Amino acid sequence: MQLADAFKAGSAGIDASAAAATRPLVIEPWIPKVPDVVVYEYGARLDANGAAAAADQILKARCLYNALIGCIRIVHIQMNHWVLERAGARAQDLQAKLIDCELEIASARAAAEVDRLHQLSPLRLAIATELTALLRPVRAAHRAELRALFFARVGNTTNTETYRLRCLAVAEGLGWATATEVLDSALLAWKKSLALGRAPKFANGDRKDQDTLTLQFTVKGGLPVERVLDGSSQELHLSMPDTARRRAYAEFRFRLGLARDGVDAIGTWQYHRPLPSGAHVSSARLVRRRVADKDRWSLQLVLRLAEPIHLRHTPTAALAAVHLGWMKSELGRRVATIARSADPAAVQYLVLPASVEDDLTRSAELQSQRAKTRDELLPRLQTLAHAKRRLPLAVLAELAALASLPGNHVAFGRIYRLHKALAGINLWRDWFDAWVRDDRMHWQAAVLLARHARGRRRDFYRCAALQIARDHAAVALEPLDLRAASKAVDESSGKWGAFSRHARAGRVVVALHEFEQAIRWACARHDTPVFELKGMTTRTCAACGALGLAAVQDARQQVLCVHCGARHERHANAACCAWRWVREGLDDRVRTHRTQAEGKVEQTKARIEARKLGIADKRRAGRLSRARDPQGEHEGPV
Repeated sequence: MQLADAFKAGSAGIDASAAAATRPLVIEPWIPKVPDVVVYEYGARLDANGAAAAADQILKARCLYNALIGCIRIVHIQMNHWVLERAGARAQDLQAKLIDCELEIASARAAAEVDRLHQLSPLRLAIATELTALLRPVRAAHRAELRALFFARVGNTTNTETYRLRCLAVAEGLGWATATEVLDSALLAWKKSLALGRAPKFANGDRKDQDTLTLQFTVKGGLPVERVLDGSSQELHLSMPDTARRRAYAEFRFRLGLARDGVDAIGTWQYHRPLPSGAHVSSARLVRRRVADKDRWSLQLVLRLAEPIHLRHTPTAALAAVHLGWMKSELGRRVATIARSADPAAVQYLVLPASVEDDLTRSAELQSQRAKTRDELLPRLQTLAHAKRRLPLAVLAELAALASLPGNHVAFGRIYRLHKALAGINLWRDWFDAWVRDDRMHWQAAVLLARHARGRRRDFYRCAALQIARDHAAVALEPLDLRAASKAVDESSGKWGAFSRHARAGRVVVALHEFEQAIRWACARHDTPVFELKGMTTRTCAACGALGLAAVQDARQQVLCVHCGARHERHANAACCAWRWVREGLDDRVRTHRTQAEGKVEQTKARIEARKLGIADKRRAGRLSRARDPQGEHEGPV
């Protein structure tokens, strides 16, 4: 019997329709955005004055973010207190118990006390469940009051406290586009943390590796590329080399802060990629990345192309089903299984190059070595407090703070700042100097190794994704939910998660989300339809279509169907199941996909036009009100 016939009719007395009815199967078309916006990135170098001015802008942006988070946290605390007052004494008592329990869990997690976590986690879950049952009806009954008293204070409109902080930062010299992006980031953090029932956290500069300064052009449709290159723009000017090549450099000017200040970041940029003709620059970014102990600058241009990207290709197969999953195999670290037919024996395994994983492992080892030497250094730092000469109060306070923290809570940046402060008062210790020198070498080696490995992994994924998009008329993709794989301990029970330490480490090595996004972008460029599939592919037999697969004890990653006796590799079986389900009625699915894509394009155009009309109406109404009341034009806060 053919595999296709067996899959449709079932085998061993199994009713295929009944088996299919018991499996929840969802196949949805993924409609991408129109690929007419791209980001071009170029390496950049700033002169000393420009780097100092850009660093000052970055400091102002960081201060604004923490000020916004502080304002949001105050609103959050006041809102919780307001709700607890109306929920009664029992809710207030539970809230106090929950806070104490979370503090104990934090201390147990820092001390790696697993048994204590097993005891505290169910207790916290029980307290939180009872507290939520008391607070939910109170919030529902006072929803309008909560919105008016608290939620109305947070937002990006002129009558909110957060927007006033943003305007204050702009008045103090921060660029308005950068301030707007910082406000959007704080509001996004508020939205995500609110869903978890907690307040957003402050940003820690020691743990922040990337900062961005933004220029946004208000010209309709964006600033033409020609104006950026000919020097007619006051915000951004790029000098053009003779030709685009790897070693082609030219000067650039990037405005920092407000136009009234007249401060620019001046330097050189590497023109390795020609700018597309007819494109418009909607925004430009000056990015500072922390690579070990050095700052690397880059210039990003957000371009709106004259025509959307649609690359012509000739497919060689009708459908490819991509089943994502990481595991160690004889060939290396497998990241995906690609099925182009119903035969599990004909699947293709995508294996990550071994050099990528080797470099990432070596980088992790260097970082672990740095952590060990840091833990060995901390007790010796306390001897500095008993130096013969009197230390400044700030240095003594920092030494006391380092003594009170666990080793894994001490950032390396704090130790480097302490070393710099001691050098400022001419207090030298040979052992401290040697540690800083050795740690800097290990730091640079670890960061550069990881950076190069991630770059090769990204290129590998892009090439594989382009090949998949070019060779197939449609792609079936099973999106992954990696939240469970990222948790070492189950918060509800306090026990170890379902994924082992090696499995969680493998998730970081392969970075499957990056590969999934590469597939989506490649398919959008080639106009290849993508279908998202959610179903029990790992529990359904690819031969007979029945549910019920058992793991083979003597063979790793092998499954055996209890109905038809077929034996397949687990990932190959899942990929073939996905291929079969999407392949049925594929022509109709493709037509529906293209119809929905065209409808989305029209909806986007209509929404943009409606927004433009709304903005024009507001401006017209503002002009009419100013014409009627010229005296009140300057009244009120600006």
